[in-house]
Amino acid sequence: MNFSISQAKPEDTPGLVGLLNAVTERLHQRAIHQWNDPWKADAIEADIVRNSVFLLWEPERIIGTYSFKTLESNPWRSKNRSQSLYLYRIALHPDYQGKAIGKKLVFHALAMGRRQRMEVWLDCWAGNEKLKQFYRAAGFLHAGDFPEEDYRISVFYFPLPSSARVPASPKDS
Repeated sequence: MNFSISQAKPEDTPGLVGLLNAVTERLHQRAIHQWNDPWKADAIEADIVRNSVFLLWEPERIIGTYSFKTLESNPWRSKNRSQSLYLYRIALHPDYQGKAIGKKLVFHALAMGRRQRMEVWLDCWAGNEKLKQFYRAAGFLHAGDFPEEDYRISVFYFPLPSSARVPASPKDS
């Protein structure tokens, strides 16, 4: 399989919204309440315009995505030592899940954090044990579970002080 990762462009919005809706539908079928649907194109496009959305492509099709933003203050850290990157809206099309392809997205994001010398933080619905296991296997540390409206989230971080090693590709893990 031949994959590439690129920064999203506004014209990618419809394909990205379709991907997110497909992933959300599959989550709901599995009783995982990570996201609500349908996704709003204007919110997605606003992130694209801010250059914070990346896409994983199989030659002519968007099959994965992630977004990031800088956290000036981190709500999960007791002492805010420095800025952090918040990785969110990570999605991989259901047809490609379970094949170690999602690691490509995560490692791309971790490399960005390493280049910017920032920790990378993310969260997920606390009831999604499979996803929590995936994050741990990718090298993230569990920061804890926290209340969020009417459910709990599990928060993870990847520390990037000088000794942290980020694999260059899924083959390195």
